[in-house]
Formats: sequence, C-alpha cells, structure tokens
Amino acid sequence: MKKLTQSIAIIALTVGSIGLANAQSDFVAGNNSADTEICITAAEGNRLKLLKTLQDTGMSKRYVAEKIQCNELSFVDFVEQYGKNVDKINNFITNGKYSENIIVANVAAR
Repeated sequence: MKKLTQSIAIIALTVGSIGLANAQSDFVAGNNSADTEICITAAEGNRLKLLKTLQDTGMSKRYVAEKIQCNELSFVDFVEQYGKNVDKINNFITNGKYSENIIVANVAAR
C-alpha cells in the first residue's frame, strides 16, 4: 500500500510540474528591433502596453497586422499560438476584424 501511495504521489508531482512548465511562456528578445519589441509585447497580452509600443515605434496597427512576422509566423498567428488575451490583442491590431473572421468561419462550417 505504501508503494502505491508513493507511486501516485510521484505521478501527480510529475504531471503537475509538466503543466507548470507549459504554462510559463517567457519570451526573450533575440535583438533590440522594433518588430521584436512589438511581438513580445503582444504575446504578454497587455493591450495598453502594445498601444504604447506602437506609438513609440511609429508603426500602424495595419502595418503590424499585414507585415510583421514573429518567429516566422504572421503577427496574428503568433499571438494565437503564444499570446495571452488572444482575442483582445488580435481584435485590437485588426480593428475588430479578427472576431468577425472567426464568426464567419464558424457559420460557414455549419
């Protein structure tokens, strides 16, 4: 019985630590470019901080949505895969078109 309890405890700790490792996505800038700063800020999920970063860099939301790539992904795809507050960030950067595209796709799929 003691071995069974130990085995369950070890499994629980292992599964718990794997979940924590996956939940923590810290990004480290590979360089000091404006593009990198925007990507990292977007992944953090803070819309106001992203707005300030856009203002500081002088880039428009449209330019970022259409031209910026983060880790070889489009900006929107990068935020979808790695970001926090995905809907808020992508709606902000696409001026609300992000949710509309999802709704249209869902309706068309029915």
